[in-house]
Formats: sequence, structure tokens, C-alpha cells
Amino acid sequence: MEHCDNIDYREMGNLLPVMIFIYCRNKIAYVNERCALTTGYSTEELTSPDFQFRRLMSEEHLSKTLKNFEYVVEGKQVEDFEFSITTKSGDSRNAIMSVKAVGCGNDVKAAFCVVRDVTERRRIERDMANTEIKYRDIIDRMSEGLVIQDNNRIITYVNPRAGEILGYFPTELIGKHGSIMFDEENMKIVEREYQKHIHGIATSYEAGWRRKNGKNVDTLISARPIMDVNNEFNGSVVVFTDITELKKKTALLLESEEKFRLLMDEVPQIIFLYSEKEGRLVYTNPHMHVALGYTAEEMTSSDFDVNTVILQKSQSPYDPNGRLREQGGESFAREILVSTKWGETLTLSLFPWVLCIHRYK
Repeated sequence: MEHCDNIDYREMGNLLPVMIFIYCRNKIAYVNERCALTTGYSTEELTSPDFQFRRLMSEEHLSKTLKNFEYVVEGKQVEDFEFSITTKSGDSRNAIMSVKAVGCGNDVKAAFCVVRDVTERRRIERDMANTEIKYRDIIDRMSEGLVIQDNNRIITYVNPRAGEILGYFPTELIGKHGSIMFDEENMKIVEREYQKHIHGIATSYEAGWRRKNGKNVDTLISARPIMDVNNEFNGSVVVFTDITELKKKTALLLESEEKFRLLMDEVPQIIFLYSEKEGRLVYTNPHMHVALGYTAEEMTSSDFDVNTVILQKSQSPYDPNGRLREQGGESFAREILVSTKWGETLTLSLFPWVLCIHRYK
């Protein structure tokens, strides 16, 4: 059991520079710290069963978002989509969401969501389109790649960051056709989006750019058309972010969570995770459900008090503040009496991390 202590996928999620949350059974089951920082709500507020998800966006975006959650749970693919976040203070922030399906216990699928705050990027894009790239010195210092193409898709500008990501000197790409930066598969994606730009529609999507050395780099692309005074298409501004490392970390986070749950679900002892911060159980394994008669939903509910199942003649391992008692500098461990849902009494040996059935009474 101790070797699992190094797999802290929640902490991994807090290290990522994007918002991550899991939406399961019509509520938010998990959020990382970036969600709280961006929205202004605390993690406790966001994961409370009373929290209404609709507070975070307009009705227009809410309907599309919930529908996409349904699609991924059903096994369908959903493209990244853009929406506006409504913060606790009432401010609005632009964001792009990626949604994938992930296990949520008992064969239930949940929506695993990665949200990127693109508010600043959108502001920069609007300024560039409206002022014909008047502030080029700002663009040159951007941490994201930027490429400008004319209405024939000839590259007219490449910022230093774009050259760095793609392995070119910016001057090497000026005058070249935009198609040289994509392989056949990714060019199909770019072509599909380009047809929307011609009609004045801005898009956000993922595609791989081909570096000078022939290797692909995964990116998140935001492209906006440049329209002339007659509202005719006159080119496009393409801003992209290298998300190669982010995708690796996200995949590792998902893999770590799945491995942890699969391992804990198979252990033939009672296993649980108790959050002192939340004051409740956040995970219970199937063996615990069978032994005590409660479902995972019941035991991980914020209304479930673990001390209510511990008989009064046993000293609770948790103090009134929900913290694990300590004794002589060591974590408190002893036999306790626990009442099952149907009234049967079990004698259990409680250790800091594992609750093992010792004998039945």
C-alpha cells in the first residue's frame, strides 16, 4: 500500500497551468487549484453537491457544454470548443475546453475536462485584427507562436516564438505557402478550418505543425480572419501554443488515476481515502461497500459522517475536527467496533491508510 503514496494525481493536477475538473453524475466531482483561482470560487464551493454548474457560464454555453459531456460519456468524440466563464465576481473570461471520458467508479463514466483560459490571447488577437498588427513589438515578445497569411495563404509574418517552435528562422518562412508546415493528415484539418475563415468565422482547434526537421509538434490553434473595409476576406492571423508537454502530463494524470483506482478496487481489504480538508471520505473501495453495506455514493457524500458508523464504546480514530488522532508520535491504530448499514457489528483494525477486517461479531 505504501508504494501508492508516491502517486498523487491530485497534486499533479494542481501543478498544471490549466483548469482541470471532473464532471460526474450532474455535479463537479474534482477541481484543481487553477479552477478556484480563475473562477473565484473555492474548491469546496465548486465540488459541493449544492453548487449549480450553470453559475459558471451563460445558458447558451451551458446547453452545448452539458451536451458534449453526454457525448463523451457515450463514447463519442467531441472537438475542443470555446465558451465564456462567468466568475464569482461576475466577470467573463474566454476559455477553450477539451473533454474526454474517464472512469468514475462502479463502471460509471465521467467527463474529464481540461480548460485553457485564453482571455489574454483573445484580447491580443482582436487588437491585431483591428490595428493591422500595429503593435508588432508586443507580438514579438509573445510566449505563443503567431503567423499571418494573406488571402492566398502566403505567409507574411512569423513572430520569434513561432520560429522557435517550428525550428525555422522567421525569415525562412516569409513568402512561403502555409501548406509547407503541415503533413497530409493535419493539412486536412487546417483546410477544413480555413474554409470557415474565408467566411469570416474564427476557429479554435488542435493540429500538428511540421517542424523543419520533419517531426510534428502538437499545438492548440486559434485562427481569426482579417477582413478589409468591405468585409472581404484578406488573410488570417494564426496564434498557436505548443501543447506537447501538456498532453503528456494530462495523459500521465489520467493513467495515474486509473491505475490507482484499479489497484485499490482489487485489494481484498477495506480501503478508503479520508480528506481532512473536506472532512469526508473521498474514495471507498468495493470491499468496503460489501462489508459495511453502503454504496460509494453514500459514503463519499458530503453528508456522510464516518464517525456515525463507529460505535460509542470505541474511541473514534478521528477527533471532533475530523483529524486523525495521534498517540506517542505515531499514527493512532487500534481495534474499533463498526456498525454496518443493516445493524451488524464488525471488529476492525484501523491503520493510518488501511482499514482491515479482523473478525466479525
